[in-house]
Amino acid sequence: MNQKGKGKSGCAKQQRKRILIVDPQPLARERLAQLINREADLTARIVAEGREAAMEAIKTEPPDLVVTELSAQDLHGRGFVQELHERWPGLLVLVLSGFPDAVCAERALRAGARGYLSKQEPSSSVLAAVRNVLNGELWLEHKTAEQVLARLAIPVGDSEAAPERSLAERELDVFQLLGSGFSTREIAESLRIGAKTVETYRARIKEKLGLRSSNELLRLAISWVHRKLELEVTE
Repeated sequence: MNQKGKGKSGCAKQQRKRILIVDPQPLARERLAQLINREADLTARIVAEGREAAMEAIKTEPPDLVVTELSAQDLHGRGFVQELHERWPGLLVLVLSGFPDAVCAERALRAGARGYLSKQEPSSSVLAAVRNVLNGELWLEHKTAEQVLARLAIPVGDSEAAPERSLAERELDVFQLLGSGFSTREIAESLRIGAKTVETYRARIKEKLGLRSSNELLRLAISWVHRKLELEVTE
């Protein structure tokens, strides 16, 4: 639709949509805020570097959209998105990631995000994603959308092909760290949980995936992580 005839005065009459940017890197926050603030219909009034700051900002000045970085340690990734969705069901969330990943994209959407975008995308794609999500639409990059659809076609019972389809968020975190060579102690430290809790998650994972031993669990976790990395390299 051609909007050139409206001019800046037409946009000025509209209330600018408020965007909350959540990213642990100050430079990344500032660049995104500058990009958004150049638009006549958008404003990045609230910027937060972590979970607590984000929650306080939302309560103080509710935004129309939260744009959050996925891998921020203080945000605990998808858990932060899910918490936002549970506390404010109507709040729109767009996830930015350091790389395109169908697994993370699918789980981010399941957690309540309305869009998933790679940080490598150009500014025009970022703005398009912001506006589409604000308009109530879902947003995925074309290649990521194809991969998510392909993954949805995998039978639910095929745990070896897609164990993440069977596991809860924290279980998948433990599974991925196992496959990446982390010990029980290292997993506990990384996820800020107790070692006994890690063992409990391991038992649940084995049960859900129909595995008989810890060795089977470890082999499947390593295989899954390697396959995931191979897909990222070939993209």
